Amino acid sequence: MQPKRPLNSRLAAPFRCPVRLDTLLAWAAEVLLQVPEETDPKGLAHTFWRRCTGQLTVDGSTTIEVEQSAKYCDWVQRFVAGEPLAYIEGLQGFWTLDLEVTPDVLIPRPDSECLVESALVYAKDNSVSRVLDLGVGSGCLLLSVLSELPHAHGVGVDLSDAALKVAQRNAKRLGLNQRTTWHRGSWFDCLAHSERYDLILSNPPYIEPSEFTGHSVSQSEPHLALFTPMDDPMFAYREICSRMTEFLTEPGLAILEVGDGRGDELAALAESYDLQVVGRRNDLSGTERALLLQVKRD
Repeated sequence: MQPKRPLNSRLAAPFRCPVRLDTLLAWAAEVLLQVPEETDPKGLAHTFWRRCTGQLTVDGSTTIEVEQSAKYCDWVQRFVAGEPLAYIEGLQGFWTLDLEVTPDVLIPRPDSECLVESALVYAKDNSVSRVLDLGVGSGCLLLSVLSELPHAHGVGVDLSDAALKVAQRNAKRLGLNQRTTWHRGSWFDCLAHSERYDLILSNPPYIEPSEFTGHSVSQSEPHLALFTPMDDPMFAYREICSRMTEFLTEPGLAILEVGDGRGDELAALAESYDLQVVGRRNDLSGTERALLLQVKRD
């Protein structure tokens, strides 16, 4: 990671008097030059303004009052210090939903939407009444699927109490709290053995601690949900696949997000636990991002 340039005193202090918007945006663009790999600081400055104020148009001649300019400057400086915009704003769009996000949960990425899409394609031709999300985080996968399947019930599992509270708030705000149940625990351990699910979703930790994750990710997002323990990218998948046949209905579908280049390794692991790969899905960049699994049939 490239070292940040130190802010001089003029750039470091937010404006403490009314200021023209074009002056404020120019200040932000100069500050945002410090962000590693940022190629369009001017465009980013405009994005921040729209997100901070909710104003879609930008008139540079407008005079901005102190309170609003101070808030904007605070957003810019927090971002340069390594805090992701989604945490600063407290919201992130995913699928068709706007979800609350905090540093207790991973920020939902558009690449994970291929899991939701795969689940809904399956649901068109199969009965889906119970959906399980292992490592639910913000609830992005589970709540997106439930928002499209009005008769389904969802169960979210997470080891983090704080993450579960975020997911619960999202469910309530989206009107889905009556169709969701939440459990704190590790993967299947907190579920009754009699429970079966038509869809099982999971985006488990699969990044090795030594991998470069880009500006702000490793220092801001929860390591529990991001990095695999013991430098073993298959650790979480092993825990999940080893008990999948106990909880997945036949012909239910499990959809697991997978790290770059790990699809074949996950497929081999799944097959060793009596699961068969019935599909693979790419993300928006064309990278394989999800494996679709079912219980092997005799």
